[in-house]
Amino acid sequence: MKPRNDPAALANSHEFDSTAVIRRGFAIDPLTDVTDHVEPHKGDMVRFWDASMGQPACAWHHDTIKQLLEQRYAKGEIKRAELWLSN
Repeated sequence: MKPRNDPAALANSHEFDSTAVIRRGFAIDPLTDVTDHVEPHKGDMVRFWDASMGQPACAWHHDTIKQLLEQRYAKGEIKRAELWLSN
């Protein structure tokens, strides 16, 4: 079994939510590094520039947790609403 603070185990668990990262003691950079596209735009410029679908994220959340969530979304395991890091 993977440790509870392992990002892959966390994102794949049924109990995952964005606040779980904070509750489990991950260090979070207080500065926003990137604007994340909630739903992957896959080169669609309309989606890319849709400001209503952007969210601030630190690089760690964007490059780790969000990528795992997007993989689950692509497999149909989670819905678009679950891609928001604030959920």
